[in-house]
Amino acid sequence: MLNTKPSEPTEEQICQYTRAYVLDLFGSMFFADSSRDSVPAMYLQFIQDLDSLEQYNWGGVVLAYLYISLCVAVQRKTKLMSGPTVLLQHWCWSRLPTGRPRPLNDWSPNWGNPNEHEYPAFGDKWCCLHDYRQGHNWSGVSYFRNELQKLEDYMVKWEPYNALLNQIPCKLPLRVIDERGVWLARVPLVHFWIIEHY
Repeated sequence: MLNTKPSEPTEEQICQYTRAYVLDLFGSMFFADSSRDSVPAMYLQFIQDLDSLEQYNWGGVVLAYLYISLCVAVQRKTKLMSGPTVLLQHWCWSRLPTGRPRPLNDWSPNWGNPNEHEYPAFGDKWCCLHDYRQGHNWSGVSYFRNELQKLEDYMVKWEPYNALLNQIPCKLPLRVIDERGVWLARVPLVHFWIIEHY
C-alpha cells in the first residue's frame, strides 16, 4: 500500500482559502443581506491584498451597516432583518433582561489567569451552555414587544463590562483597554454610501 502524504499547501493556496473564508464572513456574518446566499462584489477589492485588511476600521463599518439595517427594518413593512444580527443579539443579551437565556452554570466565563493579551472577549460569556426554555417560548413576537415597551432606563445595563474593567487586573484583553479612548468617540461610521453618525 502506498503511503500518500498530503503535500503542504502553497502560499497562493493559503491566500485563496483565506480570501474565501473572509468573503464568507462578509456575506454571512458582517454584511449579511436578505439574499442569504450571495456576497456583493464590492467587497472583493478589500481581499485582493490580504495585508491591507488591517488598515480599515471594520468595527465601525459593521456598526454602520447594522444601524442602517435597523433603520430599514423598522421603516419598511417587512419581516426581514439583515446585517450583523449576532452582534445585535449579543448587545441585547448583555444589556436587556428581555429574551436573555439563562446560563446553566456560572453567569460569567471562566476567565482563568491568562496574560493580558489572552483574556477572552466580552462576548465570550455567551459561549457557555444556556437554557433557552422560558415561560414565554410560545408567546410569539407580541410578548417581546410588550416586554420591551415596559422597559425603564434603570432596567437596562448600559455598561455591562464595568465590573470587568474595575477588577485588578482588568479582565479584558489589552487591545480593548488600549482603545478605551475611542469608546465614546463621536465620529461618522462609513460603509460605502452609508454614513452613520455615532
